[in-house]
Amino acid sequence: MRLVRCKDYHRPRARTDPGTLAVLPARKSRCPGWAADEILQRLLIEGALPDPHGAADIHGRPKRVWNAVAGTVFVGVSTNEQDEAYNCYPEVPATSLHSVLAKRAERTIAELMQAEGGE
Repeated sequence: MRLVRCKDYHRPRARTDPGTLAVLPARKSRCPGWAADEILQRLLIEGALPDPHGAADIHGRPKRVWNAVAGTVFVGVSTNEQDEAYNCYPEVPATSLHSVLAKRAERTIAELMQAEGGE
């Protein structure tokens, strides 16, 4: 089972935090406040798609995984731990999964939770 282990600077500052997308190298992306929900995180990381052109981590698992909901695309980057854990944050997908992620981003949080049995 995949786990989410986000770095502090990617975590939202408050529930109402809209989040930010890094557009400059010196700036870090920050998740929107609604993304702090643990059930939502679990659903997103478990349903994440491996980057088809990405490398593997030191354990042979996908180095990058992608998912999207509510207009936000997230990337999970392997932490290279024994457990399959990913540091996740908003990102612009530079991958052939762009069209799939755009479609997933159209889902609302409620639609994802209902479809996956998260509610």
